[in-house]
Amino acid sequence: MNSRLSSPLSTQDKDPFPSDIPPQTVSRKSRPASWWQQPLRWWYYLTAPPEAPANARLDQREATRRGRLASVVLFFVILLVLPAIPSAVGNPVLTTTLALVLVIDGVALALNRAGKTNLAGILVVISTSRVRCRLALCSEQRLFRGNS
Repeated sequence: MNSRLSSPLSTQDKDPFPSDIPPQTVSRKSRPASWWQQPLRWWYYLTAPPEAPANARLDQREATRRGRLASVVLFFVILLVLPAIPSAVGNPVLTTTLALVLVIDGVALALNRAGKTNLAGILVVISTSRVRCRLALCSEQRLFRGNS
């Protein structure tokens, strides 16, 4: 009876997923990619962390998933900033702000590729907040100029 009580406690000390096991190369059967998956694979290759092996630990697979999600979010953030550039050409404050946002997003993409997804996310939040503040400031200045 004493051995039954001590056995659950002794198994808690052992790691259920030992990391000293060498990773195995598991061949995944790859299906031919559809027309919309090819650009996505190219984007992931450039901006997302490398894909975790099939037998990777949960934290490694989660880091890969978060990196891919951050990569897609950054793609759409950049797509939202690009159309605003032609309308900002006459306004030097807005032009420099949008250019700075694109540079910060580029740095965030590089950080995401390096596996620093949290830092990349913080940079994107800061850059988009900066754009909103600048847009509010520019529109406020236009209101005051129109009234005088």
